[in-house]
Amino acid sequence: MTWYFLNGLKKNASKFKEDIGILTLVLIASFTVSKVDFFHDHWPYWMPEIFENILFWYKTFIGEMLYSLTFFGASVFLYYALIGRTEILREKRIKNAVKILSKGNDQTYPRVIEMNKVNSYRTKIVVESPYVGVDAFVKEQNNLEAGFDQQIERIVKGSSPRYVHIYLNTKKLPKKFSYSAVKDECDKPNHFILGETNSGLLTQDIRELPHMLIAGTTNFGKSNFFKQVLTTLLKNTDHLQMHLIDLKGGLEMRAFADLPNVNFIKDIDQALSTLSSIKKEMDSRFQFLYDKGFNKLLPKRDKKDRIIVAIDEASVLYMKKYSRSDEGMKAQKARQITDDLAKLARAAGINLIIATQKVTKETLDTHIRENMSGRVSFKANDNEASRTVLGNNMAANLPAVAGRAIFNFGNTFEEFQAPLLTDKDIEDVVSETKKDFAEGLRTLFQPGLIDNSAIRKTQKDKEIDG
Repeated sequence: MTWYFLNGLKKNASKFKEDIGILTLVLIASFTVSKVDFFHDHWPYWMPEIFENILFWYKTFIGEMLYSLTFFGASVFLYYALIGRTEILREKRIKNAVKILSKGNDQTYPRVIEMNKVNSYRTKIVVESPYVGVDAFVKEQNNLEAGFDQQIERIVKGSSPRYVHIYLNTKKLPKKFSYSAVKDECDKPNHFILGETNSGLLTQDIRELPHMLIAGTTNFGKSNFFKQVLTTLLKNTDHLQMHLIDLKGGLEMRAFADLPNVNFIKDIDQALSTLSSIKKEMDSRFQFLYDKGFNKLLPKRDKKDRIIVAIDEASVLYMKKYSRSDEGMKAQKARQITDDLAKLARAAGINLIIATQKVTKETLDTHIRENMSGRVSFKANDNEASRTVLGNNMAANLPAVAGRAIFNFGNTFEEFQAPLLTDKDIEDVVSETKKDFAEGLRTLFQPGLIDNSAIRKTQKDKEIDG
């Protein structure tokens, strides 16, 4: 018991402040018990009178204090002993669980060399794994969670490839929360909201990705998340133009159509024309950067807009089943241009955001997928679909909760709950953006790249006023 008690103190040292409330209640209970004469009334008749006199010397003030402190001490001892025993059993379970990644003999077992509580619900585990890399741990995440009997927040490479850091978390993600509740927490330029994770609100700078693929079966929040990303980027980023390609009829993106910095595209001819224009702009920007001696474009310095190309349900644009038809040839050309943009456009200040219900080689070329370094997958129908997007089964094993998704960037995989965006949220951002353009608070450096009636109308009004 003493060993359990000492281990409990050690393991709970980082959250001692959180225990103060419990310990205070125990102390109050101890003083309350000292006032109760129950044990004295039921004292065994065979107990020597001297012990009775010593133990029930609580009729005096000093006796009450000693009695209370004895009860308090015993309670605290049992409390931390219980924590210690629980932690020892937990550590043993975790150490055994990581052995599933062994190479077949005791010398090659990954070893847990350190376990630290970050806070009351988060634990960091350091594993020494000389023969098994972090990717193998990620692929075995579901089996590790079953062995740990606890959910894994993320698995990342340590300071050396020999070490793997596993973060456990007991905090439960919300099943629903609103965009309006968190929109003010994401106000940095070029940032958008991903969602709530076990570590708090997760946001992302689009410049770091720089391209993102969004996938997942219908009714699990893919379209809502796609619009939320666009809404947040519109809210946060100056000198930004968006080219929204929606060949499903345009219903999902219609709310953004009248913005002066949005090019709204509903047919494949216009989509191909727009992609060709952006490819030419990319080549022009590369020449500009070369001439200036710069290695990447900065919109304010170079007086060139950041360009977002957002494609909703990419499978419609990149369809292969009509490859011999005229539309099929256009789709093939669109795939080629998108591939070029995905490979090269980062330095030119051009970002791709592609959403599709299902990612296969028929709907999205492998070359394009490989260059989409940021990936978000909502619930997948099967392991194969999940592996196509994430390289593991995590999306297939997500709970059937609308808005629940996995974000993958590099070796990091984060489960998050995406915020629910309403039509009113979009209307507010669209109205504010229109107002800013009308008052000159926002401008475009290159309005000619936007084939938009709102731009043409604004230019026409200026000519009439002039």
